[in-house]
Amino acid sequence: MFKASVVQAVAERLTVPGSFRQEDFEIINQGGGSKAELRVQYRFKPEYFFSAQMKSTTTAKKTLACGYAPGEFVERGSRTVESVSQLLSAVEAWMGFLGAEMRALPLVRELEDRRREIEEILAEVQDVTDEPFSREEGEELRTRLEALEEDWRQRSGDDDEEVQERFSVIEQDLVQLKREIGSLSKQGWLKSWLVKVARWTEDPENRQFISAGTNAVRGLLTGGNGGG
Repeated sequence: MFKASVVQAVAERLTVPGSFRQEDFEIINQGGGSKAELRVQYRFKPEYFFSAQMKSTTTAKKTLACGYAPGEFVERGSRTVESVSQLLSAVEAWMGFLGAEMRALPLVRELEDRRREIEEILAEVQDVTDEPFSREEGEELRTRLEALEEDWRQRSGDDDEEVQERFSVIEQDLVQLKREIGSLSKQGWLKSWLVKVARWTEDPENRQFISAGTNAVRGLLTGGNGGG
């Protein structure tokens, strides 16, 4: 087992104001001699841990093999330390990794949900031809986009600065979409269009003026009647 003073020093590193308290962790001090292990487990997500084990050596110098999750770049990390101060530095680094991971997890889950939604959207247009636009088709699509942009600008209102700020982002996307007509296939362009529409309509305020006209553009490429 590790000395009480080492365990206490490690425990003191487990409180991070605004993030963690010592009580959030279970400290396990077990084994003896060359099999001694000090393990810190995050109570609420047990797969997150820090472990320091005495490393067998033929010299008088004692070394500890540390393993931990999450790691700095991947799910698990490891390092070797040769002193108490290095051990404490390793624990502090792990606490930083843990804090960053806990803050990022909700966003990662949201991104994964978004990825699945986009895949479902893109799966709907697999039957659209992968050929390029003809000159006439490209011109008609640009005309529709410009008419749609003007319609949306009027629907969004001119007096609300916040709405205009949101609409400026949409305008930038529309510029890109018009540019992509000459470089993407019909299927590729429609995928780009649908992903952008999905992003725009994430904001309920945008839906008030974006819902009108989106089917017209989609119908142009899918052979629909273009209604809406």
